[in-house]
Amino acid sequence: MPPDGLRPPACARRNNRRSSILRDNRPRRSAIALATYIALGIGLHNFGEGLAIGAAFAAGSAGLGTFLVMGFTLHNITEGIGIAAPILKVRPSLLVFAGLALLAGGPAVIGIWVGNLAFGPQWTALFLAIGAGAIAIIYTSIPFGNSAMLLLGFPLGFFASGVFSAMGPFFTEHFPTRVRGVGQGFAYNVGRATGALFPTLVGVLSAKMALGQAIGIFAGAAYATMAIAAFLLPETRGKALAP
Repeated sequence: MPPDGLRPPACARRNNRRSSILRDNRPRRSAIALATYIALGIGLHNFGEGLAIGAAFAAGSAGLGTFLVMGFTLHNITEGIGIAAPILKVRPSLLVFAGLALLAGGPAVIGIWVGNLAFGPQWTALFLAIGAGAIAIIYTSIPFGNSAMLLLGFPLGFFASGVFSAMGPFFTEHFPTRVRGVGQGFAYNVGRATGALFPTLVGVLSAKMALGQAIGIFAGAAYATMAIAAFLLPETRGKALAP
């Protein structure tokens, strides 16, 4: 033991212990923060899943609604793995687990309630765009390990594919039969041609910021444009379509 004259003061020893505790907690806080960001993004896109379920039951398609519940349940298993992966080594409390589960799953319940009240192609496009845009921004803005990035790619692919899948029936209702093929092809391919400019614009913007952030900005802008454009088209529910 060093002589009293060489020992640090008691307040200095307390500060050193406090600093050591804070340093030890940094990996834990970072892991929980990452899991929270993932849960938030998944919660946003689970809201869209809830809308689909609610709309199915509202339309009287109980079989479709049940099928969606079963499919989303299987799909959400991979999302749970993505949330849990960053916190495997820090062993958080059950309260943290419950909070993450509520953050990721709670919006689905709200979505079912909202979808049961209002359904239509515009709402479908809106919430598919929200789901895809939210995941795309998180995917490109937050550093992930390879495993987390792989798992997060599944919901991103689901919503990105859902966006394109909804375009066919959505466009079909807005063109009469005699020009339906031309109208659908023109509307779809003009959008694709506009999107083809984005890689160049991303490259220009990446000179001023990180590449991932530049991609996230344009991805978010694209999905926001889709959500707005969907509500500029007329509602066709209950109307006789042109032959």
